[in-house]
Amino acid sequence: MNSAGNGAGSEDTELDAIALGRRIRFLRKGKQLTLDDVSALVDTAPSQLSLIENGKREPKLSLLKSLAGAMGVGVDDLLGTEPPSRRAALEIELERAQRGPLYESLGLPTVRVGTRLPMDVLESLVGLQHELERRLNEQAATPEEARRANTALRHEMRQRNNYYKDIEQEAAKVLSAVGHDSGPLSHHRAADIAEHLGFSLRFVGNLPHSTRSVTDQKNKRIYLTQANRSE
Repeated sequence: MNSAGNGAGSEDTELDAIALGRRIRFLRKGKQLTLDDVSALVDTAPSQLSLIENGKREPKLSLLKSLAGAMGVGVDDLLGTEPPSRRAALEIELERAQRGPLYESLGLPTVRVGTRLPMDVLESLVGLQHELERRLNEQAATPEEARRANTALRHEMRQRNNYYKDIEQEAAKVLSAVGHDSGPLSHHRAADIAEHLGFSLRFVGNLPHSTRSVTDQKNKRIYLTQANRSE
């Protein structure tokens, strides 16, 4: 998301476009206003208001003030951190999940999150997302799984005397292809290697806990945590 310096709010705060959009929709429907009604009040096309309500566009401060006036609330009420209803909270969570690297890596079609989506379906989708994240975290953090994997790896490394000829040969070919002669790999060079192999690097801040990377084989993307950018 853009920093608030490009939209509403202070320079130190990032605007949560998804949460803001759901709050505007909740207030609009509470006043029984259509998008056309609000469009006439704030002099903005209904299609643009729809993008804002769906969290796909951030309004400028002037438009945000106009929207607050049309809803009869203050700007701070639109920027509140608490979702206005349980349904809104679930919609926000599902929208965020579908825009994240974990969901994208599954190769599943996105679900249109709107008023026509039944509440039980919405709760089930969010529940499935929670369970998937829980299982991934559990798998990554289970000491017994880690111990078994480490034991098997140490056994194999002893058998090979810590030397993997085939991997070394392939690595040499890749390094040569990107023009790396010696020394540690820089971030720029790592990106060159990813591009050479047909992948692109994406740095994100919402990977599941304990997960350092997610590889999307279908779309040839490698998602890394923001922390890796400075390493």
